[in-house]
Amino acid sequence: MGGRYKMRAIKTTFTTAALVMLVPVSLAHRPMFSDRSGLGPDTAVPVSRPEVSQVIYRELSAETRQLWLSLDADAGFGLYVQIGVPVLERLRSFRPAVLVVGPGLGQVLSPVALPEGTGGIDLRTDDVANPRFFHEPFTNTDSWILRSETVTLPAAGRYYVVAYHPSGEGGKFWLAVGQKEDFGVLDFFRMGEWTRKIQAFHEVGRKGPSGSSGQDVIRSRPQTQRASPAYSRPSVLLDDFESGTADDDLWATFGNPWVGHDSVLETAAATPQETTCLLSQDAGFADFTATFDMRIVTAGADRDSRQFCFRMAADKTQGIAGGYGLQFRLYDSAERQLQLHRGVPLGRGFTRIAEVRPYPFEAGTWYTVRVQAVGPRIAARVWPRGLDEPSAWDIDTTDPTYAMGRIGFCNYRHGVAQFDNLAVRAVGRLQPGDAGDGAAELSDLALLGWGWLGAGAQ
Repeated sequence: MGGRYKMRAIKTTFTTAALVMLVPVSLAHRPMFSDRSGLGPDTAVPVSRPEVSQVIYRELSAETRQLWLSLDADAGFGLYVQIGVPVLERLRSFRPAVLVVGPGLGQVLSPVALPEGTGGIDLRTDDVANPRFFHEPFTNTDSWILRSETVTLPAAGRYYVVAYHPSGEGGKFWLAVGQKEDFGVLDFFRMGEWTRKIQAFHEVGRKGPSGSSGQDVIRSRPQTQRASPAYSRPSVLLDDFESGTADDDLWATFGNPWVGHDSVLETAAATPQETTCLLSQDAGFADFTATFDMRIVTAGADRDSRQFCFRMAADKTQGIAGGYGLQFRLYDSAERQLQLHRGVPLGRGFTRIAEVRPYPFEAGTWYTVRVQAVGPRIAARVWPRGLDEPSAWDIDTTDPTYAMGRIGFCNYRHGVAQFDNLAVRAVGRLQPGDAGDGAAELSDLALLGWGWLGAGAQ
């Protein structure tokens, strides 16, 4: 296959027999690519899960003298940090430092101005004469690791990890936090793009000095792979909303617009009796399994709801005619529920088709959701993001009303919600009594890994 594949939002149609096997994933850290400058605490690059192994690639210069990462942590959290540089002759003696900043830390002498009420721990690398050599086989890149430390954070609150050079010297470096390996389904589809960016940063195959500006290297405009005309139904819909906006090739907006916020998709707070819906351009999703992350930013009032909608019938002329909606309810009155409805997601005309499931939603907390619809059977479960997926379904029912349609998100009335990391895959029919555990559901999707994408993404 020729051409380049869209890593941030991708749709395609295929048969399992046409796929090649997944190339094993062996990245040392999950890459972070952000457009935030990170030049100070106000523009710091957010790290939402500091326990997860993540790395960012930047360059210090006269214009970019520091890189700030921000994270929230509880008292006693062990923050792992690591800093290194690419194996390039001009960086052999380059020794950037790391400063951990936050509440409860002691005073520190540093050229970095700290936020009021914080202290710091300065992790210098000046005395490192022989840094540890590290070869990353997946991207075929080499690094010198300068320092690795775990800092126990003394108090709950906002912390920062700052990379800088004590004398203001410039040069490339990478900064990593966390040790837990956690690669999701979407990450398999990003491996080709990640590899190109990381190799460009390490100057694999390049000659001469770097032309990097200090921002993340090689930002490529996402592209969409069109479905093959030999098939009529989409098989995969992936979108991590990295740009904070909805791609017009994939999504259609009904009602109020959606807004971007820190590389996630955010609903706009609607006025009473108004809905904002973002539904797929493809209307052929029938039997599928879907996972995504969801966070309720602000609790709504009575009858407000945030929803994952599927098998929706809708067009720009007639509007939304009906479908299913998995509702996440968090009201000011402390009502916390997971509900499954059918009908029109406008606060009226929806019929509840499963028993109301109490769920302890908390505003500001990220949750992961799995929804599976196969024939008349519809099942869903929710769990805090970062924890192990449970085996039991929160909702498991049958309803034959809608068989196929669009897929997406809706928000009714006042509450604001955010969505991220959507992965939808067409599946075959479940056998009676099948619990549908995540490992079994994703076995075919694992075949869609970097090996398949990389072949045509040169």
